[in-house]
Amino acid sequence: MIYDKQINWNSHKAMAFITEPRVTKMLSFVPKDSLVADLGCYTGDIANEISRKNNRVFGADCNQCFVDMTNKLGHHSILSNFEEHIGFKNEVFDCLVAGELIEHIYHTEIFLKECNRILKYGGSIIISTPNLAYVGHRIKAVFGVAPPIMGYESGEETELNPGHVRYFTLQTLTELLQKYGFNVEKVTGSDILGNKKLGNMFPTLSYHLILRATKVKNI
Repeated sequence: MIYDKQINWNSHKAMAFITEPRVTKMLSFVPKDSLVADLGCYTGDIANEISRKNNRVFGADCNQCFVDMTNKLGHHSILSNFEEHIGFKNEVFDCLVAGELIEHIYHTEIFLKECNRILKYGGSIIISTPNLAYVGHRIKAVFGVAPPIMGYESGEETELNPGHVRYFTLQTLTELLQKYGFNVEKVTGSDILGNKKLGNMFPTLSYHLILRATKVKNI
């Protein structure tokens, strides 16, 4: 995993980010009164929203600056390499939130094994990730045009090089989660060509996939 986003954050940008369909729909899957880990916690804004449901939130990120920023907001956060070890004890969390993270990881098998390890049996993992099969990407592919999500890791993100190294459809992500001890129970999508409701109705065509899966066995 080579991922070190530039820090360019302000309150106006944070407010816009929190109201994005992919974020609001992901947060709707988060339970109440639970112990939650925000994996890839970035600057802590998502952790803040998770805590509004009376949750105790811990954070983890591979960027020390983001860990420090999340800690300053009052959410205990640790530095973690998601392809080696997530520094939490076994089976402690009721819920894991991994928003826009899995597409940045080369060794997804290690990441998901670690998620399985730190999650309680019956706990849930919530994932959002760009959808390779988004209807707009399908249209572009007909004309031989690669979608912007197809950029590869360079150390600095741009629209054409977003730092993604792996891409998923609902089928491939579901199969991967099942392999590592999870059962997908709820699926939605962010939006389809800007329409939030269509994302709910046809998630396989949406721009982002958002799903909740339950841990059904130890790996």
